[in-house]
Amino acid sequence: MVSGSTLTRTVAAAVLMIATACGSTTGPVDGLNGAIPAGPEIVIGAQDFSESSILAELYGQALVDAGYPVRQAPLGAYREAEISALRSGDINMAVEYAASLLEHLNGGAGEASADVLSTFTVLEERLATDGLQLLSSAPAQNTNVFVMQSERASALEITRLSDLAQAGPLVLGAPADCPTNPFCIPGLAEFYEVDLADGFVSAVADSTAIEALATDDAPLADAQLDIAVLFSTSPLLSSDGLVVLEDDRLMLAAENVTPVVRAEVLAAYGDPIERIVSEVSAELTTEELVELNRQFDEDGKGPADIATDWLKAHNFIG
Repeated sequence: MVSGSTLTRTVAAAVLMIATACGSTTGPVDGLNGAIPAGPEIVIGAQDFSESSILAELYGQALVDAGYPVRQAPLGAYREAEISALRSGDINMAVEYAASLLEHLNGGAGEASADVLSTFTVLEERLATDGLQLLSSAPAQNTNVFVMQSERASALEITRLSDLAQAGPLVLGAPADCPTNPFCIPGLAEFYEVDLADGFVSAVADSTAIEALATDDAPLADAQLDIAVLFSTSPLLSSDGLVVLEDDRLMLAAENVTPVVRAEVLAAYGDPIERIVSEVSAELTTEELVELNRQFDEDGKGPADIATDWLKAHNFIG
């Protein structure tokens, strides 16, 4: 069990060796031997996209099963509203993505990187000023990935982002912030010496248009795109027609799924809360998050049912 005072200092090790850091078994987790101390209701805020709701349900239902008072609070908005609600205390827990949260808090200062320890150390410091603390992160990440149609990538002999420099002019389809996003066009220029600014095709901010371009009905080549940016947890990545280009120079930052709580929650409930979150995080991989998103997008299941089934499959709840 990791105490609150040491948790975030060891979070990088937990990400890298998550299977052993939290024990080798999973199962139902309890409060303080069934006696839950008096404390605040745990109000979990979810941003206005399905994956955020699924993650909020995963951690929330595990806490409910252990006997803690939990309420889900859909925000109907995105990170700015979430951080405001955490600061005000309207919510006291949220499930975030490490690098994106850090860059939001620092105004895009470029402190986040692929170095897990560095990213988490700076993020911890930023959160502490608002009375917020990190809990154990998951191996699962939701970051940008650069994809090509398999046949196109093969024809150009591209398997890695570093191969783009020798490929000639290419057309990149990505969300509208790509020209200023340090993990998109600026990152490609800095890390790979590839300039795709002139070949950039903008899409809506939530990348829905880019995802549509990657479907079987509209492959990238037909859309006159060479490369598209998707999220690493998109179910579209399971398509045989697409290949993810290797980020061989580690441009993309550590976007591990990471719960954040207000300090008073930990002051009231302490180690058992940390243990529950840690054990749930330990089991959540990027591949599993892709599958959970697929169940929402393709099977039409709701976030609560998706979370319940996952927790049952991993023996967290009966």
